[in-house]
Parts: sequence; C-alpha cells; structure tokens
Amino acid sequence: MTAKRLISVVFIFITVVLSSCGLLPKGHKIDEAYNKELTEKRIADSILTARQFNYTWFHAKCKIRMTDKESSMDFTATIRAKKDSAIWLTVSPFLGIEVARILFTKDSVFIINRINKSNDRLGYNVMRNYTDIPVSFYTIQDLLCGNTIYYQAENSLMKRQDTSLVLTSSDEKLTSSVYLNRHYYIQQMIIQSQKADYSLHIQQRDYFIPDKTPFSQNRTIELRGKENVSFEVLFSKLTLNEIQSFPFPINSK
Repeated sequence: MTAKRLISVVFIFITVVLSSCGLLPKGHKIDEAYNKELTEKRIADSILTARQFNYTWFHAKCKIRMTDKESSMDFTATIRAKKDSAIWLTVSPFLGIEVARILFTKDSVFIINRINKSNDRLGYNVMRNYTDIPVSFYTIQDLLCGNTIYYQAENSLMKRQDTSLVLTSSDEKLTSSVYLNRHYYIQQMIIQSQKADYSLHIQQRDYFIPDKTPFSQNRTIELRGKENVSFEVLFSKLTLNEIQSFPFPINSK
C-alpha cells in the first residue's frame, strides 16, 4: 500500500469513527466545507472569466529589461494590435533608434532586423528551440492581455496557499496554475510542461482599469528550460479601441 493510499484510508477511518461517536454531525460539516469550497471555486472561475482583458484595437508603450545567463539589456517597445488578427511592435534601445520590427499574424512571425539587415518569416514552431510549451498567435495575445494561458476551468482544482487562491488544471501536455490574490486579481501564472523541464512563470502587478476590465501594467515573464530568460515589462500610455496601422516594409501576406 502506498503512503498516499494509507493516508486516505486513515482519514476515512477517523472520519467514520468521529461521526459514529457523535463528534461530527453526520456528513454535515464535511458537506458544508465541500460545498463552500466548490462555491468559492465557481466564484473564482466566474470572476476570472469576467475579467479577461479584451480589446478590438490596442496601443501601448513599454520599457523592457531582458536578462539571460550572459547579460542584461534594456529597451523600449511600441505595441499595436488588432484582436485575433495581428500584433505589431517596434524595438529600440534607450537611444531611440529602431533595431527591430516584429509582426505576429495567425500563422507567421515576421521580423525585420535592422542591425543584421535581414528579413525573416518564421512559423510558431520555431519556439520549440526554446521551450516545449506550445506557442501560437493566441498564446502571444493572451500574454499581452495578461489573461490565463492554457487554463481549463472545467478540469481544474482549487487550493489555498498562504494568502493566494490557486487554481490548477492539467492535461497530457501541460499543467497551468493561476494564483489569485484576495481581490481575485491574477498574481502569478505557472505553465509547466509534463514531458520536459520547461516552464513559463508570469507575475502580474499594478492593475488599473482602462475600460471595463483590469490590466496589469507591471509584469515579470520568465521562461525556464534549455536557456533561461526573463523579461521585466512596464506598460504605459495604453490606448484602446482606436484604429491602428501596422507599417511593415516587406510583404507580410
């Protein structure tokens, strides 16, 4: 008998004995606790769904610090997006000279490298060189929004950890954990590969409500795997639902 199975048997035995001795109202407190937990989980999932950040058009500036095992680099970015269609950004060091322009579409990533004077069109499968976690356009979009990634409410479990409420769902590929604070804002998300030692850690802070749903202005995004890399991202000058252009001097169709 495994240790886990033994603990389960002991717990059931104690519950039965206490109930038979009248020390527990028969089934009442257990049912009450279970129903309370189930209700709290439903509330948490409902709030998560209601607070999914949404937009038609998106524009923001951000400061980014990228750190890997070799160095740290600071740069700024301008981000524009159209929901379910395109995410466009330019990247510049603090000197203000554009070094790269990137366009994410549903099936491709287009990159203009000003330093190497190169133009590339890549598929999302290129991310397999860095992580076992599947990445698509919609993953990037959820990452931009600060929404849950690969979390499945219908297959999830809930537990309390210190002051956080932790919702976790798993399938054969990934485990996705969402940490909520007492106001049900996302504090942290951890997406872990089931097959390899790859994980994505996202911390979110400094929420404000630009429209109807909250947006995290200060984030830490860390990719752990073959090569660990982290990004500190600070958003500013957020504008929603004003039509944006996506200038790209090469064919992106």
